[in-house]
Amino acid sequence: MSDEVWFKANLNIFAVHSLYLLLIPSIIYVVYSYDRDTGFHSPKVKMVLDDGKLLMEPCGWVSMGTFVTIYRSDSDVETILGLGYVVNIQENKMPQVQMTIMDEITVETLKQARTSLRIKPGLNRNV
Repeated sequence: MSDEVWFKANLNIFAVHSLYLLLIPSIIYVVYSYDRDTGFHSPKVKMVLDDGKLLMEPCGWVSMGTFVTIYRSDSDVETILGLGYVVNIQENKMPQVQMTIMDEITVETLKQARTSLRIKPGLNRNV
């Protein structure tokens, strides 16, 4: 039996096994490279800028114009400090939040409380 005859007789089997050779490594790559961190987390405030903007750590749920609420966490109690929205996402993926409604909160107070500040989601500003 010549190679040409064998190839024609087994073309379907050859095609299926070739498909396996392509699909199985691709599936393994996708499974092991998939980011499994699906839990929600409140990003930390990295810095309070002099103009009162808050520089946050990168976060997947934040986009330009997203409304956020800013809380101060003391032990088990979170106290709302104000509302804000994302005005810029830097090249290093760190969002800047501009506070719009503050109850007599100064920039110095924000700087002192930076480590206890928590950012939580709100509505998108464009809605």
